[in-house]
Amino acid sequence: MNEAADSQTAQGFPMFYKQPEVLNAERHSALGLKPGRSFDFAAETHVVPVNTIELPHAARHNPLVFTASDKPSPVMVVGLRAGQNVFVDKKGEWARDSYVPAYVRRYPFVFLRQEDQNRFTLCIDRASDQLGEGTDNPFFKDGERTDLTTRALEFCTTYQREHVRTQAVCDLLGELELFKLQSGTFTLESGEKLALRDFNIVDEEKFNALDDNAFLKLRKAGALPSIYSHLISMQNWRELVRRASAAA
Repeated sequence: MNEAADSQTAQGFPMFYKQPEVLNAERHSALGLKPGRSFDFAAETHVVPVNTIELPHAARHNPLVFTASDKPSPVMVVGLRAGQNVFVDKKGEWARDSYVPAYVRRYPFVFLRQEDQNRFTLCIDRASDQLGEGTDNPFFKDGERTDLTTRALEFCTTYQREHVRTQAVCDLLGELELFKLQSGTFTLESGEKLALRDFNIVDEEKFNALDDNAFLKLRKAGALPSIYSHLISMQNWRELVRRASAAA
Protein backbone atom coordinates (compact mmCIF):
# COMPACT_ATOMS: atom_id res chain seq x y z
CA MET A 1 0.00 0.00 0.00
CA ASN A 2 2.89 2.37 0.61
CA GLU A 3 3.59 3.12 -3.05
CA ALA A 4 0.00 4.05 -3.86
CA ALA A 5 -0.44 5.96 -0.63
CA ASP A 6 2.48 8.30 -1.22
CA SER A 7 -0.01 10.27 -3.37
CA GLN A 8 2.49 10.87 -6.18
CA THR A 9 2.12 10.04 -9.85
CA ALA A 10 4.94 8.56 -11.91
CA GLN A 11 5.77 12.11 -13.04
CA GLY A 12 6.20 13.27 -9.45
CA PHE A 13 2.91 15.20 -9.41
CA PRO A 14 0.37 14.76 -6.59
CA MET A 15 -2.04 11.88 -7.15
CA PHE A 16 -4.83 12.67 -9.67
CA TYR A 17 -2.90 15.58 -11.21
CA LYS A 18 -1.53 15.09 -14.73
CA GLN A 19 -0.74 18.61 -15.95
CA PRO A 20 -0.51 21.14 -13.08
CA GLU A 21 -0.30 24.78 -14.17
CA VAL A 22 -0.05 27.95 -12.10
CA LEU A 23 -3.45 29.63 -12.30
CA ASN A 24 -2.86 32.87 -14.16
CA ALA A 25 -5.31 35.63 -15.18
CA GLU A 26 -3.56 36.21 -18.50
CA ARG A 27 -3.13 32.57 -19.46
CA HIS A 28 -6.48 31.33 -18.17
CA SER A 29 -8.70 34.39 -18.71
CA ALA A 30 -11.42 32.38 -20.48
CA LEU A 31 -11.15 29.23 -18.40
CA GLY A 32 -13.49 28.03 -15.69
CA LEU A 33 -15.29 25.02 -14.24
CA LYS A 34 -17.90 23.14 -16.21
CA PRO A 35 -21.30 22.64 -14.57
CA GLY A 36 -21.82 19.48 -12.57
CA ARG A 37 -19.38 17.48 -10.53
CA SER A 38 -17.78 14.14 -11.32
CA PHE A 39 -15.41 12.06 -9.21
CA ASP A 40 -14.26 9.92 -12.14
CA PHE A 41 -10.71 11.14 -11.53
CA ALA A 42 -10.71 9.35 -8.15
CA ALA A 43 -12.21 6.07 -9.38
CA GLU A 44 -8.87 4.29 -9.84
CA THR A 45 -7.31 4.56 -6.41
CA HIS A 46 -7.86 2.44 -3.31
CA VAL A 47 -6.49 4.97 -0.79
CA VAL A 48 -6.88 8.74 -0.44
CA PRO A 49 -4.76 11.03 1.77
CA VAL A 50 -6.58 12.66 4.69
CA ASN A 51 -5.56 15.22 7.29
CA THR A 52 -5.99 14.57 10.99
CA ILE A 53 -8.84 17.09 11.28
CA GLU A 54 -10.84 14.85 8.93
CA LEU A 55 -10.34 11.56 10.76
CA PRO A 56 -13.39 11.78 13.07
CA HIS A 57 -15.60 12.27 9.98
CA ALA A 58 -13.89 9.64 7.82
CA ALA A 59 -13.91 7.08 10.64
CA ARG A 60 -17.68 6.67 10.35
CA HIS A 61 -17.49 4.56 7.17
CA ASN A 62 -13.88 3.87 6.16
CA PRO A 63 -10.82 2.20 7.63
CA LEU A 64 -8.09 4.75 8.35
CA VAL A 65 -4.47 3.63 8.29
CA PHE A 66 -1.02 5.18 7.82
CA THR A 67 1.40 4.81 4.95
CA ALA A 68 4.47 2.63 5.33
CA SER A 69 6.73 5.36 3.95
CA ASP A 70 9.66 7.00 5.76
CA LYS A 71 7.23 9.68 6.97
CA PRO A 72 3.91 7.91 7.63
CA SER A 73 0.74 9.86 6.90
CA PRO A 74 -2.94 8.97 7.27
CA VAL A 75 -4.99 7.63 4.37
CA MET A 76 -8.62 6.64 3.99
CA VAL A 77 -9.02 3.17 2.47
CA VAL A 78 -11.63 3.25 -0.31
CA GLY A 79 -10.99 -0.11 -1.95
CA LEU A 80 -9.35 -3.50 -1.52
CA ARG A 81 -8.00 -3.73 -5.06
CA ALA A 82 -5.26 -1.44 -6.33
CA GLY A 83 -6.89 0.84 -8.89
CA GLN A 84 -10.46 0.45 -7.65
CA ASN A 85 -12.39 2.93 -5.51
CA VAL A 86 -15.63 1.23 -4.46
CA PHE A 87 -17.10 4.55 -3.33
CA VAL A 88 -17.23 6.01 -6.87
CA ASP A 89 -19.89 4.53 -9.16
CA LYS A 90 -20.00 4.30 -12.95
CA LYS A 91 -21.67 7.71 -13.14
CA GLY A 92 -18.74 9.32 -11.32
CA GLU A 93 -20.77 9.92 -8.17
CA TRP A 94 -19.30 9.43 -4.71
CA ALA A 95 -21.37 7.26 -2.35
CA ARG A 96 -23.76 9.67 -0.65
CA ASP A 97 -23.49 7.94 2.71
CA SER A 98 -19.69 8.32 2.88
CA TYR A 99 -17.27 11.12 3.65
CA VAL A 100 -15.51 12.76 0.69
CA PRO A 101 -11.92 13.68 1.67
CA ALA A 102 -10.70 17.26 1.29
CA TYR A 103 -7.93 15.96 -0.98
CA VAL A 104 -10.66 14.90 -3.42
CA ARG A 105 -12.88 17.94 -2.92
CA ARG A 106 -10.12 20.41 -3.76
CA TYR A 107 -9.52 18.93 -7.23
CA PRO A 108 -8.78 20.33 -9.85
CA PHE A 109 -7.08 22.95 -7.65
CA VAL A 110 -3.86 22.32 -5.74
CA PHE A 111 -1.04 24.18 -4.00
CA LEU A 112 2.42 23.48 -5.40
CA ARG A 113 5.72 24.80 -4.11
CA GLN A 114 7.69 26.88 -6.61
CA GLU A 115 11.18 25.48 -7.14
CA ASP A 116 12.91 28.84 -6.74
CA GLN A 117 10.69 30.16 -3.95
CA ASN A 118 9.80 29.08 -0.45
CA ARG A 119 6.08 29.54 -1.01
CA PHE A 120 3.08 27.77 -2.50
CA THR A 121 1.14 28.85 -5.57
CA LEU A 122 -2.43 28.02 -6.55
CA CYS A 123 -2.48 25.69 -9.55
CA ILE A 124 -5.01 23.77 -11.61
CA ASP A 125 -4.80 20.45 -13.39
CA ARG A 126 -5.01 21.65 -16.99
CA ALA A 127 -5.69 18.07 -18.10
CA SER A 128 -8.88 17.86 -16.03
CA ASP A 129 -12.08 17.35 -18.03
CA GLN A 130 -13.83 19.51 -15.44
CA LEU A 131 -12.30 22.61 -17.03
CA GLY A 132 -13.71 24.49 -20.00
CA GLU A 133 -13.73 27.87 -21.69
CA GLY A 134 -16.69 30.23 -21.66
CA THR A 135 -18.35 28.57 -18.68
CA ASP A 136 -20.66 30.22 -16.16
CA ASN A 137 -18.00 29.62 -13.47
CA PRO A 138 -14.91 31.45 -14.73
CA PHE A 139 -11.69 31.71 -12.74
CA PHE A 140 -11.23 35.36 -13.68
CA LYS A 141 -13.41 38.26 -14.75
CA ASP A 142 -11.97 41.50 -16.11
CA GLY A 143 -8.53 40.33 -15.05
CA GLU A 144 -9.55 39.80 -11.42
CA ARG A 145 -10.12 36.50 -9.70
CA THR A 146 -13.72 35.50 -9.12
CA ASP A 147 -15.32 34.23 -5.92
CA LEU A 148 -14.71 30.71 -7.23
CA THR A 149 -10.95 31.27 -7.38
CA THR A 150 -10.92 33.07 -4.03
CA ARG A 151 -12.72 30.15 -2.37
CA ALA A 152 -10.32 27.70 -3.99
CA LEU A 153 -7.36 29.71 -2.70
CA GLU A 154 -8.81 29.74 0.82
CA PHE A 155 -9.57 26.00 0.67
CA CYS A 156 -6.05 25.11 -0.47
CA THR A 157 -4.54 27.41 2.16
CA THR A 158 -6.51 25.66 4.89
CA TYR A 159 -5.64 22.25 3.46
CA GLN A 160 -1.94 23.04 3.44
CA ARG A 161 -2.06 24.32 7.03
CA GLU A 162 -3.81 21.13 8.17
CA HIS A 163 -1.33 19.03 6.21
CA VAL A 164 1.52 20.57 8.22
CA ARG A 165 -0.31 19.86 11.47
CA THR A 166 -0.99 16.31 10.34
CA GLN A 167 2.68 15.66 9.66
CA ALA A 168 3.58 17.01 13.10
CA VAL A 169 1.16 14.55 14.71
CA CYS A 170 2.54 11.66 12.65
CA ASP A 171 6.11 12.65 13.51
CA LEU A 172 5.19 12.47 17.20
CA LEU A 173 3.58 9.04 16.77
CA GLY A 174 6.77 7.89 15.13
CA GLU A 175 8.91 9.42 17.86
CA LEU A 176 6.92 7.46 20.45
CA GLU A 177 7.26 4.30 18.32
CA LEU A 178 3.51 3.80 18.11
CA PHE A 179 3.38 2.68 14.49
CA LYS A 180 3.05 -1.02 13.73
CA LEU A 181 3.49 -2.45 10.23
CA GLN A 182 0.49 -4.47 9.17
CA SER A 183 -0.94 -6.50 6.28
CA GLY A 184 -4.40 -7.88 5.80
CA THR A 185 -6.19 -10.57 3.78
CA PHE A 186 -9.90 -10.16 3.09
CA THR A 187 -12.39 -12.66 1.70
CA LEU A 188 -15.15 -11.35 -0.55
CA GLU A 189 -18.64 -12.85 -0.57
CA SER A 190 -17.66 -14.76 -3.73
CA GLY A 191 -14.81 -16.44 -1.86
CA GLU A 192 -12.13 -14.39 -3.63
CA LYS A 193 -9.30 -13.34 -1.36
CA LEU A 194 -7.68 -9.90 -1.59
CA ALA A 195 -4.58 -8.73 0.24
CA LEU A 196 -3.46 -5.29 1.38
CA ARG A 197 0.18 -5.16 2.34
CA ASP A 198 2.54 -2.79 4.10
CA PHE A 199 0.49 -0.20 5.93
CA ASN A 200 0.88 1.15 9.44
CA ILE A 201 -1.58 1.13 12.29
CA VAL A 202 -1.26 2.52 15.81
CA ASP A 203 -0.12 -0.21 18.16
CA GLU A 204 -2.96 -0.09 20.68
CA GLU A 205 -1.06 -2.09 23.27
CA LYS A 206 1.90 0.33 23.18
CA PHE A 207 -0.49 3.30 23.21
CA ASN A 208 -2.26 2.04 26.34
CA ALA A 209 1.11 1.41 28.02
CA LEU A 210 2.43 4.96 27.53
CA ASP A 211 3.57 6.75 30.66
CA ASP A 212 1.86 9.95 31.78
CA ASN A 213 4.46 12.25 30.22
CA ALA A 214 4.14 10.66 26.78
CA PHE A 215 0.33 10.68 26.98
CA LEU A 216 0.37 14.35 27.94
CA LYS A 217 2.63 15.04 24.98
CA LEU A 218 0.05 13.50 22.67
CA ARG A 219 -2.77 15.46 24.29
CA LYS A 220 -0.96 18.77 23.98
CA ALA A 221 -0.21 18.03 20.33
CA GLY A 222 -3.91 17.39 19.66
CA ALA A 223 -3.13 13.83 18.59
CA LEU A 224 -5.64 11.96 20.76
CA PRO A 225 -8.75 12.49 18.57
CA SER A 226 -6.76 11.20 15.58
CA ILE A 227 -5.61 8.10 17.43
CA TYR A 228 -9.06 7.25 18.74
CA SER A 229 -10.66 7.88 15.33
CA HIS A 230 -8.12 5.60 13.70
CA LEU A 231 -8.71 2.83 16.22
CA ILE A 232 -12.49 3.11 15.92
CA SER A 233 -12.25 3.03 12.12
CA MET A 234 -10.77 -0.47 12.22
CA GLN A 235 -14.36 -1.69 12.62
CA ASN A 236 -15.09 -0.60 9.04
CA TRP A 237 -13.13 -3.33 7.24
CA ARG A 238 -16.25 -5.51 7.11
CA GLU A 239 -18.23 -2.73 5.42
CA LEU A 240 -15.41 -2.24 2.93
CA VAL A 241 -15.50 -5.97 2.13
CA ARG A 242 -19.23 -5.70 1.54
CA ARG A 243 -18.81 -2.80 -0.88
CA ALA A 244 -15.91 -4.53 -2.63
CA SER A 245 -18.02 -7.67 -3.01
CA ALA A 246 -20.87 -5.65 -4.55
CA ALA A 247 -18.44 -3.94 -6.95
CA ALA A 248 -16.70 -7.16 -8.03
